[in-house]
Amino acid sequence: NLRNKKTNNGITIFDTGAGKHQGSIPTIQRNPSHNKYFMTVGDWRARIWSDDLKNPVITTSYHDSYLTGGCWSPTRAGVFYVTRADGVMDIWDIGHSQNEIAYSHKV
Repeated sequence: NLRNKKTNNGITIFDTGAGKHQGSIPTIQRNPSHNKYFMTVGDWRARIWSDDLKNPVITTSYHDSYLTGGCWSPTRAGVFYVTRADGVMDIWDIGHSQNEIAYSHKV
């Protein structure tokens, strides 16, 4: 994010403040029903962002396993899926609960 880019004596420093991922981000996807919201999946958490804000609107709880990907449900605006390195797919329904996984399935 170029807004968070700072230069100090010729060395480029990127902001790693609150809400930012600590590693690579394998998934960035806009919500198909509400385009101002998008999801990022990286490190051990998924985050829901709004174009209007600098910090995430929702951050999932910490997972024991590294997250490998994710996507929005094409039919339910508040549902998204997250896959983990341990072979589990978590289904989140933020209309039901923002703090708990709705369903987990070992793939």
